[in-house]
Amino acid sequence: MKPRECEKEMLVIEAARSGAWDAELRAHVAQCEACGDVALAANALNSMRAVDQVEARIPDAGLMWWKAQLLSKRAAAERVTRPIRFVEHLSYACGIVAVVGVCVWQWAAIRGWFASIMPGARAHSSAMSSLHFDLHGLQSLIAGWIQSGAVLQRSNLAVILSMGVLLILVAFAAYLTRSEE
Repeated sequence: MKPRECEKEMLVIEAARSGAWDAELRAHVAQCEACGDVALAANALNSMRAVDQVEARIPDAGLMWWKAQLLSKRAAAERVTRPIRFVEHLSYACGIVAVVGVCVWQWAAIRGWFASIMPGARAHSSAMSSLHFDLHGLQSLIAGWIQSGAVLQRSNLAVILSMGVLLILVAFAAYLTRSEE
């Protein structure tokens, strides 16, 4: 089967694009089956193009440039502050671990102090009632530890360990900062 062709197809396509139809071309399209199909397809494509042009609004170039710059600055700020956020979260975790460690280490004294400020709690717990500390007793206990040197030795060890961990964290933060460059 031979495809239908007409010598005026290009004129019909151009007239459909521009919308400038003359009387002779309209009469030809009405009589020629190939040109009628071309005109129908061209009109359908033109209407789809018109819909697409209405729906696809391209924003202003200045607005797009401003948004790109803003996005670039935000990404750079996020990259720069990443090591700082990491060290901040790590310091929170270390603080929580330190508080839990102190609470575990001094649990007997803490339990005794709570027992002394809450008299009703002593009646409910036999273990708490055997440990009767008041605030003055806790102070005398701490003073006794300081005089014996036990707290000083433990605190020196804690300070040395804390400084070591701090130096490791500073070195790690410096590495993260330098690795981004």
